[in-house]
Parts: sequence; structure tokens; C-alpha cells
Amino acid sequence: MFIATQVIADYLDAEDIKYSVNESERASSVGVRFQCDNLPSIGVIFFSNSDDNDVSARAFSLVHVPEDKVSSMPATLNELNKSFRFAKFVLDEDNDVNLEFDIPLKTPNVGEVAYEILQYMVQIGDHAYPLLMKALQS
Repeated sequence: MFIATQVIADYLDAEDIKYSVNESERASSVGVRFQCDNLPSIGVIFFSNSDDNDVSARAFSLVHVPEDKVSSMPATLNELNKSFRFAKFVLDEDNDVNLEFDIPLKTPNVGEVAYEILQYMVQIGDHAYPLLMKALQS
């Protein structure tokens, strides 16, 4: 496991948060899932592909956008992206809306920073879900 993902796993252990780990030669990841108020659940995955504390966080498939609604979704995503600093909503090639967050610097306390980002992403995803669903229904 790369150093950053190990530090994140250690921090989650200290906070008594359950997680899963995936490893390959090219990357390692730590994933966490939470129940939410609006969103049925959200899974946040922290990825690292080097020992330089590079970490990206992703919450995949907040909602799936049917083909006939794809053209109306960018306006909602733009509004969400303007509302939340550092977080980014994207529509991927599978028509899923994902929430992305990159740790922009090499930080010695990557576990603590990742934990803060985790909380932030859960709150943002849960807040955004009704807006995304409204866009799908209009």
C-alpha cells in the first residue's frame, strides 16, 4: 500500500471508522461508505498512486442520468460547482454524476486532511442529491 493510503487507513482506525482497502502495483485505495439523510448512501474512495502523499477522493455514481436528461444536467452541475469550494461535480462517460476532490498539496498530515475531506464530501453529496434529483425530474 502506498504511504498516503496507509496513513489514511491508520487515521480511520483511530476514529473507529470501517473501511475497505484495494491495492495494485500502480495504485492503492481506501474506501468508506456512509448512510445519509437525503442520499441513500455515499461511498468515498481515496486513491494514491505514489509515495508522495498525492491523494484524490472520489464519490462515484451519486445519480445516473438517463440519456434524455444529459443535456439538462450541466447547468445543475455548474451551479453546484459554483456553490462548493474545492469540490467538483462531473458527469462521466457512463452518465453518472461523480463528486471529486483532490488534495492539492503534499501534506504531512494526510490522514487528518483526508478525514476532513471525507466529512465535507458526505455533507456536500447529501446536500446536492435533492438538487440532482430535481434536475432529473424536470
